[in-house]
Amino acid sequence: MKKLPSFAQSICCAVLWSFVGAVGLCGLTGPVYADIKLRPGEKIKQRPKDFRKETEKFGYPTPEPKNVSVSFVTGGTVGVSLEASTRYMGTLKFEIREQPKYGNLSAVRTHADGELNHVSVTYTHTGGDEALNDRFTYVVKIGESSASVPGVVTLVGKRAMPLLNVVEHPNFKAVKPGDTEIGRLVVQNGGTAALDSVVAWPTPFFGPPRLQLAPGQTQEYLVQAKPAVVGDYKLNLELQPGVPSSQVKGGISCLVPYVVSPGSLELIYDNASGNRKGSVRVSNAGDIAISLKVEGDPRLQVVEMLEIASKESVEVALALADDDVKAFRGELAIVQGAHREKVFVSALPEPAQPRLVSPADGKIAFGTVEKGKTGESRFIVANDGGEDLVLTIADSPPFVLGREVPLVVAGGSQVEYLLKFQSEQGGNFAKQLSINGGATKLGLNVSGTLFDPRRPMQPGKGPTVENPLLDKANPSRKPASAPAASTRPIASAPVTPAPAIEPSLPVPLTQPVPSAAAAAPPKTPTEPIATTSKLQAGYQKVAKLLPMARSAAFYASNFGFGQSDVAEFKSSTLTPVAGIGLMDAGRDHLVLSWSNPEVEPARYQIEVPVRVTGEPGTPPMKLWKPLTEWKDVTAPDGMSAARIDGLSPGLQYEFRICGVDADGKMSKPSDIITVATMPPLKMPWWAWMVLGCIVLLAGVLILQQRQGAR
Repeated sequence: MKKLPSFAQSICCAVLWSFVGAVGLCGLTGPVYADIKLRPGEKIKQRPKDFRKETEKFGYPTPEPKNVSVSFVTGGTVGVSLEASTRYMGTLKFEIREQPKYGNLSAVRTHADGELNHVSVTYTHTGGDEALNDRFTYVVKIGESSASVPGVVTLVGKRAMPLLNVVEHPNFKAVKPGDTEIGRLVVQNGGTAALDSVVAWPTPFFGPPRLQLAPGQTQEYLVQAKPAVVGDYKLNLELQPGVPSSQVKGGISCLVPYVVSPGSLELIYDNASGNRKGSVRVSNAGDIAISLKVEGDPRLQVVEMLEIASKESVEVALALADDDVKAFRGELAIVQGAHREKVFVSALPEPAQPRLVSPADGKIAFGTVEKGKTGESRFIVANDGGEDLVLTIADSPPFVLGREVPLVVAGGSQVEYLLKFQSEQGGNFAKQLSINGGATKLGLNVSGTLFDPRRPMQPGKGPTVENPLLDKANPSRKPASAPAASTRPIASAPVTPAPAIEPSLPVPLTQPVPSAAAAAPPKTPTEPIATTSKLQAGYQKVAKLLPMARSAAFYASNFGFGQSDVAEFKSSTLTPVAGIGLMDAGRDHLVLSWSNPEVEPARYQIEVPVRVTGEPGTPPMKLWKPLTEWKDVTAPDGMSAARIDGLSPGLQYEFRICGVDADGKMSKPSDIITVATMPPLKMPWWAWMVLGCIVLLAGVLILQQRQGAR
């Protein structure tokens, strides 16, 4: 036999030993399969191998079970994974050795991961909420070999409870008092038990009174917010007490629909009206008109309803009645729905105001009284104010008071005094008693005659009479004026109103009148009036015609003579308009502004000058005529403004403003303001040059286009 070369021998030996090693490795690790092609749907057939011989041959150690700790919920089920550590690659056998005390176990089953050393079992708790700890043991075998040491499964239980989580918090927009806003609330029960919770929502929020959710359920609810008072409101509420994740959060702002100022007001006594008054301003800051109800103390005289347009404000006048003289402390409320804006109102008592009630004419005549006897008469003094009145009445014998002085008269009350007439001398007596109370002085004229029947008086022999009213021998003395009658009515002594007096003719000239003329009888409207110039004669000619028609239309259409220049139309309460100025100027309009006077008029009248030409040789007269074409515009607080349209550009104009009350009476004119409109629009020289270049360029282009068309 021929021997192979040494190189070939080496190759054969390597291939042989490789084949032997591969066969041995396959015998140790498991079955060996041929690489064959399977038909569709056919699976590889495996033939399990009995490892008992390998266990006996190789001597695998006993598996070691792992201890396990598992949490469960009382009354629920939980899956338990059992695992053993081993080098054995085959299927292990798991057996329950000790059953749990407070639950049941299911049959052992293959684990979901497919591992041969893993199995699963289900534990079901049946012990109730009191049995929270349980355990069981298991062993592991390889085939029918001996069992391993027991593995312990510790079961730790916890009570089933709901767990509420807020998924979405409600959002609210800003509202006005009384309006309703709706938000969306989404919650989820992430616990192990059903939720059944009662919810108490804080004001002004309203939501579901009860929440009921099964484990894992998500629910949506609507939450309303309806604030009644202005302010910011926060929502911070735990829907499930003690669970932070159930805390719902939100907020809403309630805006002020209107503003009332000031918040505190003191009524001031007005000497002209004789009562205490004041005003508050109510402003509407909203975009729509509002209706407001006014509620106040019964003693307050105030309107009951207010209508305020958007972005406007009104003045609400407050006053106490004429016969209400006591101190006042109360509240005024401006109400819209559930919202109330309050103003604290106070007033000091009216000053003490003495008034002679009886006798109404201020005269007491005792008549004739016999010497040695006393004549008596009574007079009554009232205090029309709210403060106590301290009277001082000086005796003037033979007229003396029957009680001590000074005397105190409480506010709103009256006191009766006794006056006595007695003397040791006979004669005629007439004097004036002074009744002083505060800054007011009243006079009481008293007279009487005392005679002695045993000694009759002879003419001209009596005592000197110090009464100017009875001293007719001295005609140069003037009668003393009677005490001024009060304008305040009282039940004990009603006052009869004086007849209306026709006002005198206006006197447009402010020249001094000689004393002799003052004593002369008044002239009739038809008598000529002495003048010092032809201009004054023109004014007086107009003044003569004024009584013919007392209307602003007559003055304006015939003379251009403004009512503010006529004494009969001048108001005694309105003050002149001040602070007149120019707010805006255009080419065809002007905007004038002025400060609101202390006493707000019913309306305003804007006047412009007109020139009236008189007789030849006389200078023209500058008279004022009402301007009808103007309109109100918005002005800053405490001011008014008017827009005058239809003017010419680049001209100067003169204006003055008067206030007009509800009776048509007018205040004194304001200061004259001279303003000018904007000059007319003029195009600069360079603009004309640019315009000329454009026109020239356009002509060249048109010419070129026509030549090209040919």
